[in-house]
Amino acid sequence: PQSITSPQVSVPGMLSAECVTSANGSFLAITVHPVSTGPRTNTLTGDVIIGGQVQADWGLHLIDVNAAIGNLVEIVGQQAKAFVASRRK
Repeated sequence: PQSITSPQVSVPGMLSAECVTSANGSFLAITVHPVSTGPRTNTLTGDVIIGGQVQADWGLHLIDVNAAIGNLVEIVGQQAKAFVASRRK
């Protein structure tokens, strides 16, 4: 493994997400898409651990913003431009 020296890293295609509703509630389901021949990890970390036990009901709350940010910044930018343009009319 190589050390990461930059404050941010991009790993396109590593994750996908979808909103899911089940008998247990609604949640953001994250899927890792492994690359068997690449150097990147295929494991996500971010579990809440108390007393040495993973708290499964927490899911990935420690990393959920980073996992979901993806193209949200781009989408918000597009929406902001559309809003400003609509106010000029």
